[in-house]
Amino acid sequence: MNLFEEMKAEYIRLSAQTASLERAIDALPEGSLEWRKRGNTYRYYRRTQDKKEYIAKSNPQLIEALAKKKYLQKMLIDAKEEKTAISKYLNAHKGKDRPKELIIHNPNIENLLRPLFVGTDEKLAVWAAEEYPSTAGYPNQLIHPGPLGKMYRSKAEASIAYVLFKYHLPNRYECDKKIGEVTYHIDFTIRNPENGQTIYWEHCGMMDNDRYAANIGIKLKEFEKAGIFPDRNLILTFESKQFPFETWMAEEIVHQYFCLK
Repeated sequence: MNLFEEMKAEYIRLSAQTASLERAIDALPEGSLEWRKRGNTYRYYRRTQDKKEYIAKSNPQLIEALAKKKYLQKMLIDAKEEKTAISKYLNAHKGKDRPKELIIHNPNIENLLRPLFVGTDEKLAVWAAEEYPSTAGYPNQLIHPGPLGKMYRSKAEASIAYVLFKYHLPNRYECDKKIGEVTYHIDFTIRNPENGQTIYWEHCGMMDNDRYAANIGIKLKEFEKAGIFPDRNLILTFESKQFPFETWMAEEIVHQYFCLK
């Protein structure tokens, strides 16, 4: 991938990041956080358009939510500035890709030759940034922040998301997968950057719940019907209250499964 292609892929990634950050910010409480230090303590306030109100120490959830909002807003500003800078480069580069000029505005030929100009990395970046069907429901359960401001249902899933992001593994969270008459929302649908292969990752987070554990067995039987099988194209991780899932476990799995060094 040359520099121009890398910049296009980065622009696509930043577009997805800004959209994700904007959604996360919109879901947080109205107003902005302000504070004042008094001795060794802080007093916190919420500033809205027409007023400024004190936040009692008995309401730490609001303080945390507004602090997160302030942080995400700064991330959004940074992402937009980077996106603007890259856009200027891409516009300046326009018309200088000589091999593509040989297509002579023939869309049929362009579609046939597209694989020559679009590398696997860029295709997967586009795939990860695209909107996708996710009908998992219960958005109020998405309370654990992950990379790019996206929210997850559990700390373990957020940890997995951070590891996938760290190693640039394109993925979708809770993407719909219809098997027979049932639509499943597999935790992570991942594309292997080496060959584009689809890998699924299902985290089983309540194995100390008998009913939950029994349903996992039923689900795996259905997955097998669709060709989704452990150690082939399905990663399975487990945890219970006694044996929690840790980030280092996700790191080891990713290194082993995707042959990372």
